[in-house]
Amino acid sequence: MLLSCTSNLRRLGFCMGKLGSSDKWEFYKDTSGRWRWRRIASNGRIVGASTEGYANKADCEANARRNGY
Repeated sequence: MLLSCTSNLRRLGFCMGKLGSSDKWEFYKDTSGRWRWRRIASNGRIVGASTEGYANKADCEANARRNGY
């Protein structure tokens, strides 16, 4: 079960993942201006990231959902 995030947290790209998880999710634009995501563990290590950039944020978020967001 996923926790629901406030629109402000989602807009900023931070959200808790699965129930009980302390991982953070970041959504950002890369140097080419394309949307990417990364999952950061509580120890600060990146434990997951998109393998491609997306033209719009909605597609990026959809890919992150398929990977546990």
